[in-house]
Amino acid sequence: MAKGNRDATASWSGYIFQGEVALCRAIQKMVELDICPEYCLRLEENEDFSIHTETIEVFQVKANTKHNYPSYAEAWDKMMLQNPDTEEQNYLVIQQADFESERINVEQRADLISSNVKSGVYTLSNISEKLNVAITALCDVFAIPTDVENIQFKRAFCSEKISSYVKERHLTGKVREIRMFEILEWIREAPLILTEPLAKHELSKRFLDFIARRLSEFDLSIGEEFQMFENLKICYDNLERLPCPELHDIVVKSISPHRDLRPSRILEDFAIFIDENAVLSTVLNVVENINISNLHDKLQLINVGGDKVEFNQLTTDNLKYNPNLNADRIRLQSHLEKIKNNWLGDVDFFITEHISISKLDIQNEHLTDFMSVSESGDSSFGLKKVDDTIQEFS
Repeated sequence: MAKGNRDATASWSGYIFQGEVALCRAIQKMVELDICPEYCLRLEENEDFSIHTETIEVFQVKANTKHNYPSYAEAWDKMMLQNPDTEEQNYLVIQQADFESERINVEQRADLISSNVKSGVYTLSNISEKLNVAITALCDVFAIPTDVENIQFKRAFCSEKISSYVKERHLTGKVREIRMFEILEWIREAPLILTEPLAKHELSKRFLDFIARRLSEFDLSIGEEFQMFENLKICYDNLERLPCPELHDIVVKSISPHRDLRPSRILEDFAIFIDENAVLSTVLNVVENINISNLHDKLQLINVGGDKVEFNQLTTDNLKYNPNLNADRIRLQSHLEKIKNNWLGDVDFFITEHISISKLDIQNEHLTDFMSVSESGDSSFGLKKVDDTIQEFS
């Protein structure tokens, strides 16, 4: 398809969104019905999920941030052909609102489009609140202690569970059956406070949401924006396919070495840990404007020259620094100490928005007396500006 005709729709699979829609619909059914041992949520091989109670409902979820009617039609026809016994209960869930039924051209059961296409019911912006409401209702039915403040932690706990299962299903292709009684146990055992694992999951979701919103903003009829979209989409797809623990490590450790996530101050650290503007101006700015083949695991750029291999770690670090101000020098030293204390691997340069400082300059300026120094006299790492990085790796 020509670039100018290509829909700017983000075509990623939206594993977390799929999982949360499945979980929300399952919990809503649990509130409506008396649960039986055989009732379950199934993560299907061909469709996104199905719910088995006294009837079977089949769901295909489209997480597109702009309407893509040919994609909808393909998904609808495939779902109807593969599930002929449940046609009346086959549903296409479209996160984008304002679906126009006259614009979709389907070959199978066009008469059900108006009733079985659910547009704007479950969205990227409302799914968390819908889950909060559904979980609260279920807690009321089963007399599970909870309140407005801690319901979000139960939701995050269940979201992490279902997201892991959805990713596993996509990787293996195997059907995953989750009994409704198991979901009920998730809600019973979920913590009533924000824990470190829940914080990591929510931060990873937030990071992916930032990328998803950015992807929806490109005009793909413009060649430069098309290439930026392609770069970012490749990066997004690779991140989304990662097992949850690996994704959490990238978001919480690799691109955030200047941040703390301390168990003793988890709420305070969580609130300021990741900022959308910093993500856009640092990590996404680099990814969009480089030769994407240079981007490797953990969002690192690796420069190989002769016998030397240089590791450059993308970060969300947007600290500003005036070398002529003593206050800024003290602040930068504290900043660098935090990076060194939080970073476990070997990195030559951390990519920042505003600051470029060589390893040797860091040592000579006595910014990092705490740092280990190699035989060559270099300190452990340097800092490199986003603009310099783009020029180097484009």
